[in-house]
Amino acid sequence: MLSPAVMAADIEPYAPQDTIHGSITAYGWYVFPGGDITIGNQSIDIGEGDGNLFDILDGFFMANGELTYAGFGVYGDVLYAGLSDDYANSGWELDTLVVTGLLTYDLMRSSTGFVQVGAGVRYWAIDTSIYIAGSSASRSPDWVDFAGGFRGQQYLSDAMYVEGTALAGFGGSDFMWDVYGGLGYNFTSNFSGTIGYRGLGVNYSTGAAELDLTMHGPVAGLTLRF
Repeated sequence: MLSPAVMAADIEPYAPQDTIHGSITAYGWYVFPGGDITIGNQSIDIGEGDGNLFDILDGFFMANGELTYAGFGVYGDVLYAGLSDDYANSGWELDTLVVTGLLTYDLMRSSTGFVQVGAGVRYWAIDTSIYIAGSSASRSPDWVDFAGGFRGQQYLSDAMYVEGTALAGFGGSDFMWDVYGGLGYNFTSNFSGTIGYRGLGVNYSTGAAELDLTMHGPVAGLTLRF
C-alpha cells in the first residue's frame, strides 16, 4: 500500500522541498489463499477450503513506511500471516513472512499526483506443513528476491485520491509479483484511511519443496504522516 501526501490548503504537497517527510501505515488484509504446496511426493491445493479467513487465520502483522527527500526515498513493507486449514483427510499450515525494502525515485511529481519507480529486495520466510491421509511433511524455506516496480497516486479532490503499486521480481524464487490498487481519504493533514484490493503471488522450487502460491483480497489501512 501507498501512503498519501499531505493535502493542506496552504501547502503544495508535491513541490520539491529540502525537508524529510515520512509516514507509517498499519493495514489489514482479508486474504484468500490459493495455489499448491508440494513437499517430496506429497502435494495439496490450499484453495480447497470455504474461503473464510477467520476460520484459517492464526495471526497477522502488516505495516509499511517511507521516508522521502527531494525526489528520492526509501520504502519498506512487513507482512506476516499465519494460516492453516483442515479438510476431510488432509490439511496444511502456512506461516509467511515477507519483508520488502526499496529505494525510490520520482519519475513525475506535480501538485495533484506522482509516479515513482523503485528497486530493492524482498525477503521471504515460509514455514509450511501438509497432512495427507495420515502422513505429514514440512519445510521452512527462506530466500531473497530482487524486486522492482512502480508506485503512483492521483488526487481526485482536495481530500480523496486513488493510488496503486505494481512490483515484480525473481532471484531465490522463479518469479514473484505484487499488485495493489486503492482509494484513500485524508481525514486531517496528518491522518488518512485507505481501502483497496491486493494480489500477491510467488513461484518457488527447490529439490525439497515447491510453492506455487497466491494471496488476494480486500485491504484497508490507516496512515500517520510526519
